[in-house]
Amino acid sequence: MKKLICLALALMFFCACKKDGDKYLRTETIIVASEKRIAGWGDGFYPTLVVMPPEGEWEFFYNDIEGFDWEQGYECELRVRVYERYEDSDRPTADRPMYRYVLDKVVSKTRKYSEGLPSDLLPPPEN
Repeated sequence: MKKLICLALALMFFCACKKDGDKYLRTETIIVASEKRIAGWGDGFYPTLVVMPPEGEWEFFYNDIEGFDWEQGYECELRVRVYERYEDSDRPTADRPMYRYVLDKVVSKTRKYSEGLPSDLLPPPEN
């Protein structure tokens, strides 16, 4: 009987430690700029979202926001859920972002030009 109880407890423990899900960390409110900027990532330079976290400054955002479709000319305030990505090994994938962002709610969407955006992050000129 003890073996059966131990087996049941072990099974419950392993089921509770699912390896197929990302770990929820927090909910954040961010502002997404109405314009994208050119920034480098990996092997090239691409149009990149620019976001402002609460009480912060505009910064490049090298990730996707699942469920959010960006539209040029609209500044959006979003509530997003942030997850730590699950990795099935001790070494994370080098070219995959550490966090996953999922749209929870579009708080506001305003047609306007976002002011004070950073300049494009272009490669240095060749000499």
